[in-house]
Amino acid sequence: MTLYIIPSLIAIIAKLFLLWIARRNFAENLVFTALLGALLVMNAVEFSSYFITNDMLNDYVWLMQLYFLSALVATATITDLCLVITGLAQPLWRQINALLTVTVALLTIVPGTVIAGVEPMGEFVRRIPGPALPVWTTYVVLAIAASVGLLLRGVRRAPSRHQQRQSCALALAFLPGLLSAGLIVVLMSFGYRVNGAVTMSIMSTLLAVVFFLSESRYHLFRLLSAIPSTVEYQTNRRVQTLVNKLKYIASMPDRQSELKAILAELEQASIAMAIDANDGNVSKTARAMKVSRNTILRKRQSTASPTNK
Repeated sequence: MTLYIIPSLIAIIAKLFLLWIARRNFAENLVFTALLGALLVMNAVEFSSYFITNDMLNDYVWLMQLYFLSALVATATITDLCLVITGLAQPLWRQINALLTVTVALLTIVPGTVIAGVEPMGEFVRRIPGPALPVWTTYVVLAIAASVGLLLRGVRRAPSRHQQRQSCALALAFLPGLLSAGLIVVLMSFGYRVNGAVTMSIMSTLLAVVFFLSESRYHLFRLLSAIPSTVEYQTNRRVQTLVNKLKYIASMPDRQSELKAILAELEQASIAMAIDANDGNVSKTARAMKVSRNTILRKRQSTASPTNK
């Protein structure tokens, strides 16, 4: 049992840590706060299930309902965040998502509807399906599929470069969870007993961390620059190569004549990163750097030209 308790405990600590860090921005981002809260409740219920004895099963039904309700809220908030990140947060789509969530939530809290009861499964507790469980499952699966579809669309078509990066990072964060869910379904179909809640707990924690980091342009760039084949990885590698070359040549008196060219190349790379961070808007970049637009254009002559605005 210890093997399963530790991941659940780590997931709880991680979410409490995220809530503590983000505590000053709760009012500004209520949806993300709701996501963290729902995931935390899921982990707490999951953790408590390891200590349930057979004579306590009847009292655990309401906790199982709470678990499914929290999973529903987490799914709905993820979909809502994906709508915002990809630039499709029109009131109609968000209202439809909210209406579906409330409808399924009402079914979830009615005793015997989604959850008919609980039963022991070795060291764990599992739900006994109610007649409306297929409705709950259908909504969750479709909402997750919609979220992934939105993110894949956002990688190319989100309104800003930052939102495109957010879409890319979150789509990659979804991948381990989807693969794990598929593997769990396959194992269960062959009769293996798998505690899917623990796996999903770990994956949801990863997703929450990526959601949190993606709010910061700096942390988002650092996150994507660690993934080979991304533009951020190539940009970061180029800058690091120039910095290392600069250090080497600066320490070699017979090659210090090359410093000027390397400094110019490093400046061009930095300006290109700054323009990219401002979604290709040269004028906005110039204002942020407190130089003229012509200065920016002159210094980036030998770099690839982003879209000017």
